[in-house]
Amino acid sequence: MKNTNTEPALRPKRRRTGVQKREIASGYLFILPFMLLLAVFAILPIFMTFLQSFEQGGTVGPRTFVGLKNYMTILADRKYLDYLFNNFLYIVMALPVGQVIAFGLALYLRRSTLLSPLFETIYFMPLLISMVAASVMMSYLFSVNGPINYLLELMDFAAPNWLNEPWSARVVIVILEIWKGCTFYIYIYVAALRGIPNDYYEVGLIEGASSWQMLCRVTLPLMRNSILLCVVMSTIWQFQLFDSVYTTTYGGPLNSTKSIVYAIYELTFKNNLTGLGAALSMLFLVIILLITALQLKLNKGDIEY
Repeated sequence: MKNTNTEPALRPKRRRTGVQKREIASGYLFILPFMLLLAVFAILPIFMTFLQSFEQGGTVGPRTFVGLKNYMTILADRKYLDYLFNNFLYIVMALPVGQVIAFGLALYLRRSTLLSPLFETIYFMPLLISMVAASVMMSYLFSVNGPINYLLELMDFAAPNWLNEPWSARVVIVILEIWKGCTFYIYIYVAALRGIPNDYYEVGLIEGASSWQMLCRVTLPLMRNSILLCVVMSTIWQFQLFDSVYTTTYGGPLNSTKSIVYAIYELTFKNNLTGLGAALSMLFLVIILLITALQLKLNKGDIEY
């Protein structure tokens, strides 16, 4: 009986030549320094933090294994939910405003003019200023006798005590984060805008599309991946908020500006409770991973024309 199976026989795997093996080995050698740095400064600290979250003790001295006690203590204390709520407030206040401002400035910088290099240099300046210096400057601007209150008094408005009132202190931190973060997002958006072929816009002009229609139907869909990148990075950065809080309000007034990372700093370095700090760090890591995964899931898919 003849074999009726028409599927081709499995071909034997081709052995790699010496040149191919050397190329693969050289590729691994190129990424080896990065992998070592990643293992030493990222993976190992996370693993050690995970182990410390099950222990009780300080940075110096003996530690005892306590199991899930640290996690139960964190979850039972409502103040940590308040700190997490502060982080979400920062995201809701800073993310949309910052992205809209960055995108609008990127639309302006996309057009090449004589003044474009000057404006690009000016917009790049906030990245060159450290967060500590920027926070000190912002504290002066919004101080009781600072320039902002002076201008408000000239316009017959009440001059608030910005850094000593819960909501106004949050606004100051959000303004600082937007000013420092917009510069980074501007250049991502400019690069994405300049990468869109002009053919799409020429077709839109031929079809009689308005500027708003080309923005909504061409520009925004083709920049979906860049927008997603900026949104995800802005979310993570707002969750990691620490230095702007530490140098402006120290978490006050009444813990209204305190973030989760600031609480981790207090537990670990001020109160010498490394186990609680490690447990809060691991819980916070899980929250960030879940929110990032949700954002990636909601924005899944590519746009093609």
